[in-house]
Amino acid sequence: MIKQILMLLASLVFLSCAVIEAPYYYNEIVLRNNSDELVKDVKILSMKTNRMIRCANIPPGSQCSDKFPKRKRVKSNLSITWTHRGKTHQEDNIVLNIPDDYDRSIPMRGVLIVNKDSTLMIFVEAGER
Repeated sequence: MIKQILMLLASLVFLSCAVIEAPYYYNEIVLRNNSDELVKDVKILSMKTNRMIRCANIPPGSQCSDKFPKRKRVKSNLSITWTHRGKTHQEDNIVLNIPDDYDRSIPMRGVLIVNKDSTLMIFVEAGER
């Protein structure tokens, strides 16, 4: 019985020493138009939180952004729709991959780029503190 109690206590001590990772934060979403035509009706929706960002028109070579106080990142897939060259495009279940060595003390900026062929490039980069 004493052996079982000691094992239980050792397990509790081990679990209490487990590393708790700091959360990721973000504070900006940027939509860039790297094409030579207008990108319209962009909508980014978080599937879990239902937060949405919209940009009506993004001229060629410019961007639309939304900057806000830092928020704790919630793991959520994204749904993105946009119109380019007269066609509406949609991508669902997008996951933002965060590099393993990302410094959690710096809020992230989510970046979405519409290319000339209407494809998306999506990544995170260090935002402003």
